[in-house]
Amino acid sequence: MVKSRLECGDMKYDNNLRVVLEQLFSASFEPVVATSQENRIVVANGAFVDLVGQASMEELEGLSVLEVLDQVYLLPLIQERLDADTHLLQDIIIADSNGSELPYKLRVSQLPDGERLWIFIPHSKYDRSRDAQFDRLTGLPSQFLFEDRAEQAVITANRHGKSIALLRMGLDHFNRINEGLGHKHGDEVLKEVASRLQHTIRNSDTVARLSGDQFGFIMAITAIDDSILVAEKVLEAVNRPLKIDEHTVTLTASIGITLYPDDGKDMSVL
Repeated sequence: MVKSRLECGDMKYDNNLRVVLEQLFSASFEPVVATSQENRIVVANGAFVDLVGQASMEELEGLSVLEVLDQVYLLPLIQERLDADTHLLQDIIIADSNGSELPYKLRVSQLPDGERLWIFIPHSKYDRSRDAQFDRLTGLPSQFLFEDRAEQAVITANRHGKSIALLRMGLDHFNRINEGLGHKHGDEVLKEVASRLQHTIRNSDTVARLSGDQFGFIMAITAIDDSILVAEKVLEAVNRPLKIDEHTVTLTASIGITLYPDDGKDMSVL
């Protein structure tokens, strides 16, 4: 069955490569996909079909593998790496058919005729409980995931000649809340702040909890005024009084803004 699928596709392989692919597709417990050079699926094994929650391979044929996985932001990185080499290794996070977000090591190999073989290896380096990627208290992306998304945003912006803004916000004198009301109430304040921040930014932007009372933002912009406008909305959201049990808390915050490429072209600088 796999052999006939390969022969019916747009890709052409010699006999040795076909045998290898048949073995990978039929025996691998890991999700495996073969695509055209444009990243459109020609054939996928059962593990990949299960991962993305489709009933059959036929439903996936011809679709962009990155769109199926909601990983379109990786396209510039993949193209850049494969232009320079025949292999790519990249840590990614994939939401499976149940909505659980799992870490994978993605290996993409350029095949002889330009087509691509994608292998998704479950990543044992990071805790599958999401603690490495998401903050346990607020549910926001962690600093680890923030830095990863920022790097990808810089690559995409560089590829398309666009600009991005990175914002860092800290709550002023937050330690006074912990000391005066206790850490339990302080945690409730942080959760409320996180919720407000999520409802303030666009769906395409990222807000993360970096540490303690520090939050970070990633957003695409067309002018510096865009980031200033968002910063003002964020401060306005934070400044609204919030009620924790019988206590009314009023917060203030400070925000710093850095721009790519105006302020730097490398994450270590930004």
